[in-house]
Amino acid sequence: PYGGVAILWRSDLSFTVSVLNTNSRRVCAVRMDSVDCKLLFINVYMPCEVDDTSSDDYVDQLLAIADLCNDHSDCHAIVGGDYNVDFSRDRRHTVLLNDFCESMGLIPVIRHHSCNIDYTYSFNFSRFSTLDHFLLSGAIFENSVSGVSVLHDIDNLSDHEPIVLRLSLDVKLIGYCPRVHVPR
Repeated sequence: PYGGVAILWRSDLSFTVSVLNTNSRRVCAVRMDSVDCKLLFINVYMPCEVDDTSSDDYVDQLLAIADLCNDHSDCHAIVGGDYNVDFSRDRRHTVLLNDFCESMGLIPVIRHHSCNIDYTYSFNFSRFSTLDHFLLSGAIFENSVSGVSVLHDIDNLSDHEPIVLRLSLDVKLIGYCPRVHVPR
């Protein structure tokens, strides 16, 4: 696809990180395990809604995400990325994503009371949409979201704006190892 997906994490977190095979160019995932917490991070770049073929591809990507969530059902899921869906529109992909969220127990963070997102995508600064989202498992949505916002940075050369999701997790779950710098 035109864009791409990636997940970056700090190497000094006290989590064991496993990169997961997704069998998709549009989905990447990691599992992070600690003694007290298991998290599944999924990043997606969903196809645009163009015709019935794009709906088939959209469903295939939702199935790939569902497989990951089902294979790692012991984890709290955080699924973020470009869904190419604006929940305020009445379109086929919007219905597919809403149905998917309901069946998987995932909640779009745009529905959280602390959400402060005006738009995440602009077309030549003339049309604005919210196409980028985080979907969260219920426990994370209810207990851990402390804020959601968008960075409208003048230096951003993309037509998409980054979403900042702030989670409050119990500090005992996250520890730090001293970082050792090795000159090369």
